[in-house]
Amino acid sequence: MKIQKNHGYLTIAVYAFCTALAIVVCYLILSNLSDFGKEVWNVISVFTPFIWGLSIAYVLNPLMKWQERRLVKIPWLQEHRKVKRAASVTGTMLIFFVLLYSFFSLVIPTVSQSVAHLIGNLNFYYTHLEEFIQNFCTTYLNGVLSLSQIHALTQDIINEVNKAGDLITEF
Repeated sequence: MKIQKNHGYLTIAVYAFCTALAIVVCYLILSNLSDFGKEVWNVISVFTPFIWGLSIAYVLNPLMKWQERRLVKIPWLQEHRKVKRAASVTGTMLIFFVLLYSFFSLVIPTVSQSVAHLIGNLNFYYTHLEEFIQNFCTTYLNGVLSLSQIHALTQDIINEVNKAGDLITEF
């Protein structure tokens, strides 16, 4: 007796196996979601430099092609394709670094001035916050809490604000 192959049943069996395998994999991922998320993040962190590089190359490619089209007009470069490509890449990178330098030379002083202004006014913010907390507690919590509890609550809040101020100053 010879067994005959039935391709219809073989196809159904392969689909059923793939479906069962996908269900098991989904169950394992969902049951260990936090561990799976950590592993995915580890993989993404390894590929981060490549992602940045591809993104920058994707953004700079039109500029490089534009420069190559302009360099074709130079008769000597029409024969030397590699020199034309090297010149356009060099020009593109030069423009990119000049723009990057300009951006950071404008942003970093502005951010540092804002942080210095914030740190300089920290005492002013602190005294006004302390007055606000004391007024709020005496106005709204006077009947609910005793005066010593209001004072303790005010001191706890002020201590937390001091810690935040220390962190900002340290930053």
